[in-house]
Amino acid sequence: QAALPNTEKGTVKTICYIEVNNENILNTGEYTMENSGKPFFDIVNVFAANIRLNEEGKPYVYCNPQVTFVLENADKLIRPLQQKGIKVHLTILGDHTPAGMRSLGDEAAKDFAKELKSYVDIYGFDGISFDDEWSNYDLVAGYPGLVTPSQEQYSRLIYECRQIMPDKQFGVYWCKQENGGASINYPLGEVEGKDVNDLLDYTVYGNYNLWDKLGHIDEGKQCPYAINLTEGGNPNSIFLNQIKDSWGYFALYNLQISKNSETIINQVGETLYGEKVNWTGQIYGRTDFTSSETTTRINYKYYLGEWKVTTGGSFSWNNVSWNQFGKVMNFIIKIEEKVENESYYIYGIQPYDQILEKYPLVMNYNKETAKISIPIPQIIHEPNEEDPLLWQMSYATLGNSNTANTWKKAETVTNINGAFYNGRLYLEVNATARMQTLIPFCSNDKGNTWLYLHTNFTDQHPKFDFTLARN
Repeated sequence: QAALPNTEKGTVKTICYIEVNNENILNTGEYTMENSGKPFFDIVNVFAANIRLNEEGKPYVYCNPQVTFVLENADKLIRPLQQKGIKVHLTILGDHTPAGMRSLGDEAAKDFAKELKSYVDIYGFDGISFDDEWSNYDLVAGYPGLVTPSQEQYSRLIYECRQIMPDKQFGVYWCKQENGGASINYPLGEVEGKDVNDLLDYTVYGNYNLWDKLGHIDEGKQCPYAINLTEGGNPNSIFLNQIKDSWGYFALYNLQISKNSETIINQVGETLYGEKVNWTGQIYGRTDFTSSETTTRINYKYYLGEWKVTTGGSFSWNNVSWNQFGKVMNFIIKIEEKVENESYYIYGIQPYDQILEKYPLVMNYNKETAKISIPIPQIIHEPNEEDPLLWQMSYATLGNSNTANTWKKAETVTNINGAFYNGRLYLEVNATARMQTLIPFCSNDKGNTWLYLHTNFTDQHPKFDFTLARN
């Protein structure tokens, strides 16, 4: 290979674990630093191949169909990341057999290291990451080559790997035991005069959003705090700053194309490297070799287009009183770009779709949260020569008849907020506004007096919530 680009952005290296059963490792290459253009991720771990025993009782690498797909397409999946300077490692995970990183005897460790080297050589990995979970160490008795599990034997495996792959990287992922017990799934001690600290390149503490460290490993080789991207929430800024000041690695787990991770990744980038992180907006499905622009990721572009609206109910006059629990309304609204990544125009909310066609509502987009909001009340038209009236869309509360003078204009400023549940978008208002409806008011004296025009109070008026599904 030609000389690879340098991803160094500071003293900290960033690791990403990709669940290849569901995701494509190429997605990690779509995040770059805003100023330098360097990749945000330094190391990508293919998660995960397994350690198993064959019929002769010897350990070997087992790859499920999804991991096999990555290996068989290394030139299309692994090599493009490496050409950007990103190191790609293969993670080895226990698999409910007696074989594990702590149970291999000296000869078995040597044999398994050779097995790992064949994968590194054939598929061009830059290193191996070990995750000592899910091995059934209670069953080691009776298997030749296996010994009583110990952290020292874990070190022996790392030593044998280092002996035959001196130029590769080796990492360890450790955490509490599956039963919640104290962590013992990391290597300890010396092997042939070599301390495990000298044999390893990095360790990752994998109880996400918590902090812990290993006393026998240099801080520059440790990630004492990692996050699971599927859990959402803001990273712990105190922990991130501590890593920036003293530690060598930070890890993120389970980058998914269906999740909006840009905000979290950007927070990490700004804290660790003092620089924003750009995402290209391109995604790769699990078996894709070429990217496409996402249509499902919840971002600014997601909201554009037509939506089928179902209201939470309606207000309608029944010739005697207002029915506050009227039938639901169904109509189509259209969302168009106003200012990219900042705001939209909204058309079509009934019964004022004709007015909104001329004076659309404005909806705001929050880049940090990827949520939307419609400020209410809202001026939708300032007076001009064509139309000297001032128009405002506001809330109005029910009166005791269907005439304008019994309706009350809500003066308090509130928002209709957008949130997603079960794959559908809900536009919700606060509790005090749920028994209100949108009404357009106009004024011919600069807002000193608000008038009802083009409003037929006997029409059916929408009551919130709105539920939106793709048209």
